[in-house]
Amino acid sequence: MSHQARLVCVITLIAGFLGLLPASAQERPVPQGYKERGPVSLTPGGHRLDKEDVARLEHRLAENPDNIQLRRQLLTHYAKQRSSSARAARLKHITWIIANQPAARIAGTPICRVDDSSDPEGYELARSLWLEQVSAHSANAAVIGNAAYFMIQNDQQIAVDLLNMCRAVDPKYSQCAKLLGTISSLQAARTRLEEEAPNPKDEALADLERTYELTTGKTEKQLLLSELCKAAFAAGDYEKAESYANQALEAVDDLLQDNVHGDALHYGHSILGRIAMMNGQVTRAKQHLIEAGKTPGSPALESFGPNMSLAKELLEAGESEVVLDYFQLCGEFWKYGEQRLATWTEAVNEGGIPDFGSSL
Repeated sequence: MSHQARLVCVITLIAGFLGLLPASAQERPVPQGYKERGPVSLTPGGHRLDKEDVARLEHRLAENPDNIQLRRQLLTHYAKQRSSSARAARLKHITWIIANQPAARIAGTPICRVDDSSDPEGYELARSLWLEQVSAHSANAAVIGNAAYFMIQNDQQIAVDLLNMCRAVDPKYSQCAKLLGTISSLQAARTRLEEEAPNPKDEALADLERTYELTTGKTEKQLLLSELCKAAFAAGDYEKAESYANQALEAVDDLLQDNVHGDALHYGHSILGRIAMMNGQVTRAKQHLIEAGKTPGSPALESFGPNMSLAKELLEAGESEVVLDYFQLCGEFWKYGEQRLATWTEAVNEGGIPDFGSSL
């Protein structure tokens, strides 16, 4: 099938899907010509809000619905709560952003994702809204890219088709290559487990490197370094992995000004620690593990948790004490992982090596 024909199929699929939506969803007004007003900070902080703070921010937001900064604060707060009411409040803000500001940067970040396993109905609602927006903004690369990001984990084929559509709309839109690289990495993990196909991690690294070359902003390039060092290590290019990890740590001082240095600090030290283990430098690896645990966190780290690969390698080397210290440090920012950290701590105290599962 030609590229053009495939795009026609995607549009047809979306149009068909929209025909199944209730009339209220189809008639929802879609904003035209939205332009984002400056960068959006996704730094932690909402978890410090008390009930009065939340009520005050919700009231201010009702008076000024377009205030993305207020929505970010509330989303960050609700994401750290476990009650059904908090989940419903979070979904309300996510769907408002999708329906009203689908091109906003925040819409294509972890803070606006909905977990299909814990909230399948919420995921389907948000997914339907994204398909509406793609149909309404079929010439807007930012909207299409944000929709693709939302579907990366649960609807990968649609995400790939959307990204190809996005690339056709704007070949220079740098997010396309980055997200395609992310999908390649996810597919690589799946094929490795199923042993059905060779691992395409070289392609994932190449996509991220193309994204880095296309990116012009200094901060945006620096934020990509933590992804690059992980992709290079996964591809077995340890020289590049070390170089990107060192560059990520060198960028920490700059990123600290906007408080977006959490990923660079964590993954830079994690990758350097794993390289140190490969070279038999256990003491240096232990130092890197502790430094990786001192990250203040990030939206992704706080949701999906820190990487445990270096911790597992040190446990296999008999270094349990430093791993227990690492668990404690991770507990400072990974509130969702409290139970898993407790289970892992118990296993290590009993002399075992935990099953880290998806945290590797």
